[in-house]
Amino acid sequence: MTASDVLNLLVRYVGNDRFMAAYYKLAYWWTLRTGITAFDYGYAPYSELVAGDQKAQEPYQMELYNQAALFLDRNLHGSRVLEISCGLGGGFDFIVRHYRIGFGIVLDYTLGAVTHARTRFGLAGVQGDGRVLPFADRSFDTVINIEASHIYFGDDFLAELARILAPGGQVVIADWRWGTIVDIETALRADFARFGLRIVRFREITQNVIAACEADTPRREAFLTKLPWPIRDLARQWIGTTGAGDYRSFVTHRAGYFLLGAVPQCFRSSSAMGREELAITHLIRMGPGTARRDAGWVVAACGKPGHVIFGPDMELAAGPYALRVRVEGYGFQEDSRARLNLDVYDGDRIIALRTIYRTQVGFAELEIEFEVSPKIGRRRYEFRLWSPGAISCRVTRLALFRCEPECRDEV
Repeated sequence: MTASDVLNLLVRYVGNDRFMAAYYKLAYWWTLRTGITAFDYGYAPYSELVAGDQKAQEPYQMELYNQAALFLDRNLHGSRVLEISCGLGGGFDFIVRHYRIGFGIVLDYTLGAVTHARTRFGLAGVQGDGRVLPFADRSFDTVINIEASHIYFGDDFLAELARILAPGGQVVIADWRWGTIVDIETALRADFARFGLRIVRFREITQNVIAACEADTPRREAFLTKLPWPIRDLARQWIGTTGAGDYRSFVTHRAGYFLLGAVPQCFRSSSAMGREELAITHLIRMGPGTARRDAGWVVAACGKPGHVIFGPDMELAAGPYALRVRVEGYGFQEDSRARLNLDVYDGDRIIALRTIYRTQVGFAELEIEFEVSPKIGRRRYEFRLWSPGAISCRVTRLALFRCEPECRDEV
């Protein structure tokens, strides 16, 4: 029985999520002894900036971070930057040393990785999940995610990106997906758009990643000999040698590697006609719990999971809109699902959403932007305020604005 067979049996027995969590803890614990600082597949050729950096022990890996920084729409100088899934921290340390950011913090699911980033590089770091980020709304100007989103990519991750980005913020992702690069880009644009994020730059870098894997395989194979036998096969896939399945998938075009840059959808209120506010007085229905409209406010989902559904008094014509909701006096019972969601529905399809988690203040404002497609025509939309956990709150402000585009050109 090979090591791969043993690992496959373990995955079946304990489940993929639990197995991967344990595996990463073991791998990080072991690699802390080796002096390695980054594990991504890398980018070739590497630049003069990386070549002249005497601290860059893994030049191909550092070049992928360099490419991500150069790919951003705006300069990183003075900005608040977060890296989600930082690994051992070497890549973000490269960013800090060369791009003069204002404030930086790293996050990783594995405590050992975060501890290493703190102690070796002096980075501010927290342990956490990319799908439930422990940061306030609009906290960061730039979010970086290198070769990790494919593990947890989905609605939760995208909703969190949209939540923590400040106005005018940007996110850069370097990662891979299965399929042709055209299909990958099409799917990602649709996914990001559902959460009010617009991909402004997209570039395939598969050949650069292949070249990095080929040039760096001798060093990576030497590293594998330092690992315990049971995890070498899996680690070979992880660090991208020419013997790895992912490498072969890139070569045979079954998978593609990309850089993407995205920003929040950019709207502004009409300056010529003033801020046009549309009435929201139609309370459609309530979910479990008690809810009522009284003196201009709604009490929603008191004491148990529930929702309130409301909508505008008229059909919406094609164009961009912004919905603003102010919630006061809200509180959660001790519940792991303690969050409040605001969704925009087109029939039974969510076209935009925002999420907030429990905060220390007694109020919160959610603003959500969405667009009515001219292909659909005029129709009524529903706005749903709900929580999967027990919550009580009162909505003191419901405002729907018709807006005009501020920035629509693709870069």
